[in-house]
Amino acid sequence: MLERLPEALRRQLLDFATEGDWTTPTCPSCGVKMAARDGTHGRFWGCVRFPKCRATLQMRGSTA
Repeated sequence: MLERLPEALRRQLLDFATEGDWTTPTCPSCGVKMAARDGTHGRFWGCVRFPKCRATLQMRGSTA
């Protein structure tokens, strides 16, 4: 169906779908981008609103 769209609309849709930072996870609790942190058990993603929001995510490939 995308191939049926005119080139300009197809480009606009592709730009919209791929904008933003897709390598940094979003906090599941408050919705802001997370930051890479170093902890005693290895690296993890922590919410930038800490200590108000204490959400964390394990980094892919970390050993914790």
